[in-house]
Amino acid sequence: ETGNILTLIGNNVNAFVGINADTGVKISDAQLGLLIADNNQYALQASGTASLIGVDGLTLSGNLTLAVNRTGGAVNQTIDRVNINFSENEGNITQAQGSALLTVADLTTLSGDFLFQSQNNQILISGNNLTAQVDLLSGLIGGLNNGQIGVVILSDRTYALKGFGTANLTVNDLEFTGKLGIEVNNTGQAINQLIALPSSTQSIEVVFIDGALRSNFEASDLDLVLTNNIKSALLLGAGELIDLKESLIPTFDENGNEITQGSILAEPLPGIGTSIAQMLALDEYLSLGNFVEEYLELDLEAHTLQGLLGYLQTNWVDNLPLPDGMQLIFNDTGFAILYNRQGNVIGQSINVVDNQEFADFGLKFNGAANLDISVDARLNFDLSFNWDNFTTNFNINDLSFTATGSANDLVLAGEFGPVGLSIGSTDPGKEKGQAEITFGGGITYQNQEFNFTTTQDHLNVILPVYASLAGRDITDLDATPKVYLNGSMLNSGLSLTHDNFDKLFSFQGFGVGRAISILEDMITWAEEFRDYDVMQTEIPFIELQLGSILDFASSFDDNILSKIDIYRPLQATDNLLSGTLTSLQNSALKVTGGKFTNDLKGKEVTITGVGTFGIGSVVDSETLILADATEISPLSNQGFTIHQPRTLIVTYQELVVAINNSGILPVEIPLVYDPVANTFTIPIRYSQNLPIMGDIP
Repeated sequence: ETGNILTLIGNNVNAFVGINADTGVKISDAQLGLLIADNNQYALQASGTASLIGVDGLTLSGNLTLAVNRTGGAVNQTIDRVNINFSENEGNITQAQGSALLTVADLTTLSGDFLFQSQNNQILISGNNLTAQVDLLSGLIGGLNNGQIGVVILSDRTYALKGFGTANLTVNDLEFTGKLGIEVNNTGQAINQLIALPSSTQSIEVVFIDGALRSNFEASDLDLVLTNNIKSALLLGAGELIDLKESLIPTFDENGNEITQGSILAEPLPGIGTSIAQMLALDEYLSLGNFVEEYLELDLEAHTLQGLLGYLQTNWVDNLPLPDGMQLIFNDTGFAILYNRQGNVIGQSINVVDNQEFADFGLKFNGAANLDISVDARLNFDLSFNWDNFTTNFNINDLSFTATGSANDLVLAGEFGPVGLSIGSTDPGKEKGQAEITFGGGITYQNQEFNFTTTQDHLNVILPVYASLAGRDITDLDATPKVYLNGSMLNSGLSLTHDNFDKLFSFQGFGVGRAISILEDMITWAEEFRDYDVMQTEIPFIELQLGSILDFASSFDDNILSKIDIYRPLQATDNLLSGTLTSLQNSALKVTGGKFTNDLKGKEVTITGVGTFGIGSVVDSETLILADATEISPLSNQGFTIHQPRTLIVTYQELVVAINNSGILPVEIPLVYDPVANTFTIPIRYSQNLPIMGDIP
C-alpha cells in the first residue's frame, strides 16, 4: 500500500472481459498489476494468453494485454514490471490489445495487431497490419497483406464483420492482384459501426444496409492483366451476346428500314403497339457485348479486368434505367461480369388504341389514348470466363417482369366512317374512356437456348362514343355507343365488341365524298342543260344563244363549289418552314439563306395568293423544284408555307365547318340534320348578274 493507493500484483491470473458471463475475451496465465484508490477507483493491466469464447465462427489465439481504467483520468505507474499507463482521455476504458490470430468462419485466419473493446453491451474488435493465406476458390490461392478488419459482437452472440487487404492470388498461371474484402453478417439486422484501429489514428467502418446472411470474400476489386488469350475469349463471348441481341431485337438502317428481323420480344403487342423489348429497354441491357468489344479494341498499353469494369460502368451501367447493378463474381472455374438488379425498369406511356382491332371495325383516332404503365423487373444475367479452358458464355438467368397500368380519363377525337367522334368527353353527364393492363412474363437464355413465358396477360379498354352534326346529337346519352376491347395480347387474343352503334352504322353507306360529288353532279347537270334544245335558242339582235348567256355551270362552280375548301387545315412540317420567297421561275423556288433539307421532298408548299404545289425535289438549301408549276408566271417577294400534303375532309362535321366558312349559306338559313329521318340538308341560294350587252343594233 502506497499513500492512499492499494497496489496488487499477481501471476497466473485469469481475467475476462465481455458482455455477459460466457461471451467475451478470456486471458489466462496473466501477470496482473492493479491500483485501487481509497474512493474505490481503480486501474489494471493483465497480459496473458487470450481466447474468444461464446461466439460460433470466430476463434482467437495469441497474447493480449487487458487494460481497465476507472479512475477518470491519466495513470502512469509500474508495479513489479507491470506498467499501468493510461492517457487523460482514457479515464474510463475497457480493452484488450496485442498480437493474435483470428480465424473467421472457416474463410481464413488473420494474423496481426488486434484491439478488443467492450462498449454499450457490445464487443468491438479491430485488426490492423494483418496478413493471411487465402484459398479464395478451388485453385485460386495466395496471400493477403496490409489488412484491416472490424467486428461487432452482439449480446445474442451473433456478429458482423468487414475487412480488406491487398491480395496476390494465382490460378492456371493467371495472377490476380488488388483489394480483397471479407464480410460476415449473421446478426439478422443492419449494422453501422465505426471502430478505432489498434496503434493507429484511423478507424474502420462495419456497415450492412440490411440483415441478409453473408459469409464470403468480396473479390470485385481484384484486377487481372488481360492477355491475348483472355481477350480472344472475351471477344468471342461479346460476339455471341451481340448476335443474340440482333436475333431478339431488329436493327434498322438510317432510313428506318429493317435490316434484321427480331423475335416475339420485338413485336408490338396487340392492343398497345409497344413491344416487350421496349417495355424492358432490352436493347440497352443487352448492349453489354458491344461495350466489352469496344473496350478490348481500344489502343491501350495494357487491358485489365478493372479497366474493363470501369469502362462498362461509365459507358454502359450508368446509362441504364436501373444503374449500379454490375458485379464481378468468382466461382470454382472462373469469373463473371454479373448484372443483378430489381426495381422499376422505366416509366412508359402506351397508346391503347394503336391496334388493328379498332381499325378493322372502322374506328380511327386523331391522337393517342395514352396509359402510363409501371414495369417492375428483376434482371440477372452474366458474361462468364472459364479459366480452365479459356472460354466465355453468356446467360440470362432471370429476366422476369410485371407491367401494370390503368386510366379512367381517356378523351380524344376520332372518326367512324364519315362521322367525327369524341371518344370520351369532359362534358357534364358524359363518360370518359377507361383502360387497364396487366402483363408479365419471364425470359431466360441458358446454354444458348432462349425461353419466354407469360405469367399475366390481360387488356381491357372501354371507349364511350359521342357525336353531333349541325347542332344535333347523333348519339343518345341514354344509350351511349361504346366499344370494348378485352382479352389477352399474346395467348387467347383480343376481342372487340360494341353497343348502340345502329345510328352510326347508318352513315357508313353515304360518306362526305358522296355529298361533295352530288354538288359536282349539279355542275354536270348544268353543263348538260346548256346543250338542251331550249338553250340553243338564238336571242334576237345579239346573235347569241340562250345557253351562252345563262351559263349556270360556270356560275355554280364560281359562286358555290369553288368556295368550299374540301381540304383539312394545313399540317406544318416538323421544322415549320415559312417565310418570303426570293423568286419563283421555271418551277424553281429560291429563298436566299434558306434551310431546305432533303426530307422536304414529297411535302407541299402553299404560295400566298397563288396556290399549292408539290415539292418534286430539293436542289440545295436554297432551292426547291415544284411540281405542276410550269404555268406560273415568275414571282418574287411572295409569302410561302411548307406543309405536309393536304388531305381531303372525311367527316360530316368537317363538311359543316367548310360550308360555314365558305359564306355560301343564305342568311339565317342553317344546315339541317334530322336525326329521326337521318337526313342532312344543305340550303343553297345564289344570284347571277348577266353580262351587259352593248352595241346592240
